[in-house]
This record gives sequence, C-alpha cells and structure tokens, in this order.
Amino acid sequence: MTVMPFSYSPDTIERCFKRIASLESAGAPCHIIYDEKTRRIALMEARTSNIEGYLRHKVIGTVQVERASRKATRLQVTSFWTDPAQPASLKAAFRTALQDVQDFELVWW
Repeated sequence: MTVMPFSYSPDTIERCFKRIASLESAGAPCHIIYDEKTRRIALMEARTSNIEGYLRHKVIGTVQVERASRKATRLQVTSFWTDPAQPASLKAAFRTALQDVQDFELVWW
C-alpha cells in the first residue's frame, strides 16, 4: 500500500485538532494531534514548511482507529504509519508517546 505524504494548515489544526503530546524526530520538534469527532490521530512537524506556496505542517505519522467498545475512549488501532524518510526510531517513539495520552486508550492489534 502506498501512502502519500500530506499536511495540514495551521488553521485546520487550530479548528479541528487538540495537541495531545509532543516528541522529537531527528532533533526536530513534533506534535501528536487528535480530532475527537473523527478520531484522527496524526504526528506532525511542529514547524511549518512552505508546501506549494502555503505554510503547512507536514504529517509524518498517522494512527487510524475505530471504536473498540461502547466506551467512546477505547479505540482499536486499525493502521499505524510513519514516513519511511524519518528515522527508524520514530515509530517506537510515536507509539510510546501515545501510551501516555489521557484522552483515550488504544488497543493495539
């Protein structure tokens, strides 16, 4: 499966997401963001980049989830992706950071 890189504008992040954790990838600050309505979880670069003439936050990891039970905060992981151009240690750091989040409980495969 090919995953195309994507990004979010600062306005979209402010309007739709809550920052739930932070970490570093190759010395660069990153934020884990969460949209409670759609249950989107993404790891983005904290700094904006000029992408096709617009300032945007590049997404370097995602977790797709679905409700695992009647408890709205218990979520089953259905997909876990990190940008292959990032250091190999990023996937473990991303997963570890998600374990400490208070907003939800993730159920991994």
